Amino acid sequence: MRIVLLGCDPLAGVVESLGCSVRLRSLAEALVHAGHTVAAISASADASTPGSDLAGFEIRPLRLP
Repeated sequence: MRIVLLGCDPLAGVVESLGCSVRLRSLAEALVHAGHTVAAISASADASTPGSDLAGFEIRPLRLP
């Protein structure tokens, strides 16, 4: 199954190492290990945000108007 995690809060990303970011990343990793493909679309991500090292998990920026 393909799952999308949408994060609209610019302070809660998926690459930081504090609080909500850690929980989002661990949820995504658990879903990937269960066999799903996960895309995290985050308001805090931009073009310079590093991708994920985990196959089946991608991080994309949220494009706001």
